[in-house]
Amino acid sequence: MVDHRYYEASCVCGHHTRARAGQGAVDPLLTGIELGEWRLVGPGLAALIVALVFRFRLSRARIQEFLAQWLGLKLSIGTLHQTIHEASAAIAPAEAELVQALLDSALLHADETPWPEHGETFWLWVFRALTVTLYYVAVVFQTWVLY
Repeated sequence: MVDHRYYEASCVCGHHTRARAGQGAVDPLLTGIELGEWRLVGPGLAALIVALVFRFRLSRARIQEFLAQWLGLKLSIGTLHQTIHEASAAIAPAEAELVQALLDSALLHADETPWPEHGETFWLWVFRALTVTLYYVAVVFQTWVLY
């Protein structure tokens, strides 16, 4: 956990400066991503939140409960949601590169398997090239036509 401290100072000329949340150096990889709660949460905690959502498939409420009980952190559901949204935006350029690498690959393997979630069946697709593996989960709507 990162302890954020914001300072204020007054100059002899009378100018008053106050540090505010969300200002300061911006990582060049995140250029164009709107600054929000994720930066205040920090990259380590943001990575944990993303893992709890996507790897362990926990709801926002369960993540909130976990962080409070195990780490003593009290975060709102909105902060959790914004963190996940901003992490998604931050990783989008890398995801686009991976998809392009798959499309450019001379040999591509693909497989699918059912992915049950909250009583609904989604599908997990795995696309594998020589240097890239992409997992994609989505719901598929099928239309059956009987003749």
